[in-house]
Formats: sequence, structure tokens, C-alpha cells
Amino acid sequence: MLEQIHEILFEKKILDKNETIQNYSLLSDKYNVNTNYLETNKKKYILKTQNKINNQLPTLKNIYHDLRILPLFSLGIYYCDQNMCLMEYIENDKYEINTNQTEITAKNLVKLHSQTSKFFGYKFDTYLGDLIQNNSPNYNWCNFFLRQRYDFYLNKIKSRNYLSLELSRKLIGLRKTIKERLLEPNMPGLIHGDMWLQNILIKGNRVSRIIDPAVFYADTEYELAYIYQNGTFGKGFYERYNYYRPISEEFWNFKIYIYQIIPLMQYTLLESPIYLKEIEKLIDLIDKN
Repeated sequence: MLEQIHEILFEKKILDKNETIQNYSLLSDKYNVNTNYLETNKKKYILKTQNKINNQLPTLKNIYHDLRILPLFSLGIYYCDQNMCLMEYIENDKYEINTNQTEITAKNLVKLHSQTSKFFGYKFDTYLGDLIQNNSPNYNWCNFFLRQRYDFYLNKIKSRNYLSLELSRKLIGLRKTIKERLLEPNMPGLIHGDMWLQNILIKGNRVSRIIDPAVFYADTEYELAYIYQNGTFGKGFYERYNYYRPISEEFWNFKIYIYQIIPLMQYTLLESPIYLKEIEKLIDLIDKN
């Protein structure tokens, strides 16, 4: 494999002719993408290689290009096609996130969320793992959420025959509840889309980079529910975020629950139908409120 990588990188003139590969190791293999550490005598890189051909890597390249005005969320790309993507390597440690890093993340996430648009969605579809996110522009958040997230993934789940009659009934009822209760946010805001611990690179006392974005314009509190669900941060994060950008009462009373449904649908499709149990628990919780 290393010999093939070596030939491709030099054949395409991605690496300098005076560079020699000294270290090449697999960091992760998930959702049809291998993420590798590549070190030459001149530089360190991250090389992503695609197991299943789609637009996942070119899409990632385009997102990083769009995020270049927010350096904490962007990476340098040296080469990218549908098969491989050679990108900047960021030095990082594997430590728990401390108070200072929580503050940095909250402050920078507010900057990201302050990037606005006239519509919800994005100028192209993006990916969570290798799962497509339908980002066709929509000027109504409730419509976008229900049609391009809730219905979109629910139909995929139904096609796999994962649903019991009881859960199917509950999901129909929840859709009606969302349509009746979900309020429109003031403006669409840009969200990272995959904010969890492994995508936050830290070095010493600082945050080096927040990687692997799955962006779209949304109600930015959708991202706060995603963070809560994944246990990315604790109470201190929400206090600091709220200091810079007030969190609505509706978030804590309603949106924190309904917004978790979509990631759980995505995990059901990416990983296992076991996540449907968590969806059912959330629906029961919503019904009690």
C-alpha cells in the first residue's frame, strides 16, 4: 500500500522530488475513509484515502476553502480528488479539554454561528461520515428541518425495515408536534455540523483546530443540542456560549430534545438500529413536557 501511495504522490507531483516518505501509519478507518499520518523528510501531513468513490473528499476540500476566513475551522489542502486528499497536519495532544479550551471553543463557535445566509442549507450537499446531507436552499427553518432532515432520514430508515409499528406511530406524532411548536430563528447561522471531542484538536492549553466539518446554515441551537448529545462539553461551555450569544428558553424546554433526533437517525443509518431505542426515549420525554 505504501509503495502505491508513494508512486501516486510523486507521479501527480503532489510531493517534491526531494521528499522521501519516512513514516506512514493508519490513524482511523471509518465510513469508507482511511485517515493516515504521513511524514516525509521535509514535512508532516494527513492523507485521507477513499474506499468508496463519492464526493466526500472533494466536498471536504471545498468546505475547508469556504472556512478559510475562520482559521480555527480550516485546514490547508495540498491536493484532493475523489480518491485521496493530502492536507495540513496539526500538532495535537490527547488530553481532556480544560476550562481555557472550553472558553476558546465557545468563543470561536459563536464566530462561526455569526456567519449568516438568506437561506437554510448550503450551496452544496455535505456529508456526515459517508451519509449525504440534503442542503438544498430553504427559506423556512421548520420546513428545512422536517423535509430535509427528519423526513429525509426517516424514509431511509423505513427503507431498511428498521421501524416497529409503535415507533413509526410515535415518529408521525412527533412530526406534528414539531410542526406546531418549532419557532423560526432570527437568522440562519453557519454550523460546524460534527462537534464532538475527536474533532477538537488541542495542544497544551490551546485549541489547535476543529476539524472534519459537515457544515450547513441552520438554527445554530441545533449544534448546541448535538454537542449536548455527544457529551462534548459540560455546563461550563453553555455558560460561556450564552455569555457571547444568548441561548433561547425554547432550547432548554424543547429544542434540545427534538434536535437530538436527527443525529440519532444518522447514527442509525451509519452504525446500527440500536440508536432507535434512544429516539423512542426522547419522544417519550418530549411527550411528558
